Amino acid sequence: MFPLLLLDPVSCENVLNQLNPYELLKFSLCSKISNLLARNVAVKVNDSFSLDIHLDESYSIGIQYETSHVFEYFSCRSNTIHNMLGDSSIVSKSVEHGKLNGNGPSMFHTSDEKNVETYWEDEVVGFKLLIEYVMNLYDKPIDILYFHKTDSLKSIEILRWINTRQGSIRFGHVDLCHVNSDHTLSRILDQIKNINELDLVMFPGSEFIKNDTRRYEFEELTITNGYWVTLPRLVDMNCHILNVSGTELTNYDVNSFLKMWINGELDKLKLMTLNILEVDILKIMEGIQYLKKRNYSGES
Repeated sequence: MFPLLLLDPVSCENVLNQLNPYELLKFSLCSKISNLLARNVAVKVNDSFSLDIHLDESYSIGIQYETSHVFEYFSCRSNTIHNMLGDSSIVSKSVEHGKLNGNGPSMFHTSDEKNVETYWEDEVVGFKLLIEYVMNLYDKPIDILYFHKTDSLKSIEILRWINTRQGSIRFGHVDLCHVNSDHTLSRILDQIKNINELDLVMFPGSEFIKNDTRRYEFEELTITNGYWVTLPRLVDMNCHILNVSGTELTNYDVNSFLKMWINGELDKLKLMTLNILEVDILKIMEGIQYLKKRNYSGES
């Protein structure tokens, strides 16, 4: 038994309060009792850190936290057990009934670089268990999603599972440039509808541009390489804040859009930034009443 566990509850908690989130994670992996103690402490300080997940060439969940006014970060990554290196510092743990600290086999490896490597027969199943463990430990939802150059089908499964665990994700940077299938692209877009602030990059093909009729409704939506954003699709982007660059929209398109906005067809939209090929302010404002103002900046 750890000497720490021989202390009275108040003294034990005072000691654990000195640990940062990374140290709490390592302590929680020691036993079921240590996991319970770590959770009790983490819940009281979880306002000072956030969780993010990375779906890219590997799958990881990261924790950012602040200590002495300095932001620190560590991540826990899921790997297949077949990729495990012969490392004597890797510790075998068991995982039971779908929960870490009791069911297995899985493998854990921690390093001085504040990274935790986990190894599973199925890395997707393992990553789900890893996410669940970290979320339960810190009593925090996923705050940020990074999606880039990943196995699309596996990531769709992970996203669908996350969406059953929490109602929304605060921010997402989603790069779909590697997705060549319109069907797969549509499936991924279906799984990121619950992101509040979405930064989206994609290169859809002509068939997707012609046939896709989805509504893009977010608190804030930022699109780069927006060549695929036609006028009908722009009207379907009923967001509070909308930023679109790289479009092929015309002055006539923008004029039509502004008239629809003024007539209340986009009830959510409050602020918009739109980049178009050429700007002719007279054509854009044709038929619209407006007040001409000049703003000056800099020293007089």
